[in-house]
Amino acid sequence: MDDITRDYRLKATELYMRTAKPELDYHTARLRHLTDGSILAPSETEEDNSEA
Repeated sequence: MDDITRDYRLKATELYMRTAKPELDYHTARLRHLTDGSILAPSETEEDNSEA
């Protein structure tokens, strides 16, 4: 019985890691794009600030 429980927990952890890693990579890349300013061109950000 203990082997079944251990195996189930191991499989659940493996599944979680397979889904969590791509999600982490996506959010890391998105944050990097936002902090680098590659989402908007510099001219667009200046225009937005002057209109406010």
